[in-house]
Amino acid sequence: MRCASCARARAALRPGAETVRSARILACVFALAAALALAACGDDDDGGTSDEDEIETVIEESVGSDDPAACTEVATLAFLEQTELARGDAAIASCVESTQDPSDDPDSVEVSEVEVDGSTATATVAFEGGSFDGQSLAVSLIDDGGWKLDRIDDLIDFDVARFGEQFAAGPPAALPADKAQCVGDLFAAAEPDKLEGAILSGDPQQLAPYFAACAG
Repeated sequence: MRCASCARARAALRPGAETVRSARILACVFALAAALALAACGDDDDGGTSDEDEIETVIEESVGSDDPAACTEVATLAFLEQTELARGDAAIASCVESTQDPSDDPDSVEVSEVEVDGSTATATVAFEGGSFDGQSLAVSLIDDGGWKLDRIDDLIDFDVARFGEQFAAGPPAALPADKAQCVGDLFAAAEPDKLEGAILSGDPQQLAPYFAACAG
């Protein structure tokens, strides 16, 4: 991890920090966006696979890309701002940096309940490995010259205890093990709706208290 990431991780553990990164809480989700880089290959008019098949296949088979180009090719800015906890160009830059750290990528994903409605789609994605191991997410996509992830809508039956355990077991490189354990314990004890809301908000200030509490 580059020095810029280390500095942001240290800032996240300072009480009163104005900004706080997710410490790659959602970085495994970006693997879905990288997977969608292949979505444009299908073509219904020429007998290619359906949109549903494209979305399901590319997500399941292409997890974990380290290609920085995927940040803008297969994810909307809204998605990056939600998952990178930054705005505009800063969200894109953060995403590019995140592709170089695969520590929290899932081992695999399983896609189900893909529904396409014109140029929009939704899907449910179950994770194996990474911070979201054993969890399922509901995501929205848009067709903008190819399918792009646009938003994480829901953490289905969010298991905070498992989430906290997985975070502590596989923290980002810049976060000391004792701090990661502390944050993981706070996640595990959190009210599920409150923590889910903080994660999905895209607002770093909503996650700041969990990290600031472990700064001592």
